[in-house]
Order: sequence, then structure tokens, then C-alpha cells
Amino acid sequence: MYVFCLFARRDRATADPLDVGQWEFYVTSAHRLDETVGEEKRISLAALLQRVHPIRAGFGELRAAVEAVPTGARDTRRQAPE
Repeated sequence: MYVFCLFARRDRATADPLDVGQWEFYVTSAHRLDETVGEEKRISLAALLQRVHPIRAGFGELRAAVEAVPTGARDTRRQAPE
């Protein structure tokens, strides 16, 4: 399981890394990531979204997103509850 975390606030005047509402989370299985990017050691956000199709979640939805990601070799993706 991978959870990519992005501090998404761009306005320096209101940016607060301790505010979990200013973060975005992207969840995918290790199998899906390995299958899609292979031996690559880095991935951009654009490539992650276009190639891996992780589940996007805010902090409040993170648990549901993690539970929705399959963990086995057969990566039959489920959608996180809204």
C-alpha cells in the first residue's frame, strides 16, 4: 500500500502544514504501482494520476480510501465511499 501526500496550499499567507485540510492524499496498492511503473524510483503527480489512477482522498476520507484499495495480486479496484 502506498499513500502519497501532497501539501496542496499555494498561498503562503494561509499555508499551514499542520492543518490536515490543506493536504491531499493519493492511495494505491503496491502491486498496482509496481505493475504500472516497474523499476522507476520517481513519479510525478501527473504521471501518478494518469498512469496509476490512485484514489484521491482528503484527510477525513483517508481511512475509507485505504480500506477500498485491494492488497492482493489481482488489483480489482474498488471506489472509496464518498
